[in-house]
Amino acid sequence: MDAHRTRLIAVLREIYDVDRDDRGDVFRLRSLTAYSGRTVALTASARTVAAYVERTRARALRALGAVGGDPTGTIAAIGLLGVDIEDIIESDDAVQHVRVTPHGARRVSATGDRAGFSF
Repeated sequence: MDAHRTRLIAVLREIYDVDRDDRGDVFRLRSLTAYSGRTVALTASARTVAAYVERTRARALRALGAVGGDPTGTIAAIGLLGVDIEDIIESDDAVQHVRVTPHGARRVSATGDRAGFSF
């Protein structure tokens, strides 16, 4: 189950400096190319990433084919999730927290779940 999250973090490391926070399923993402120095929190439990992959891999396989020779669609699904996370972060400079759910990546509002995060 944690293998999917490990692959997701590897995908994200291609465009972000990724550090694990001391709060378990929270990671800190900082762009490798942007000059802003902005850090975004990412909450991604092994369970939710695995649920997303299970739910999405057939569709990802149809859309992208056997990425990396993987006929199950797992790598394609993880790639799509990475793109979703990047799109959320890069499309709005106000984003401070993204959460992975079984249905994909979601921006966490500044009120509510974001409370208590500081970097």
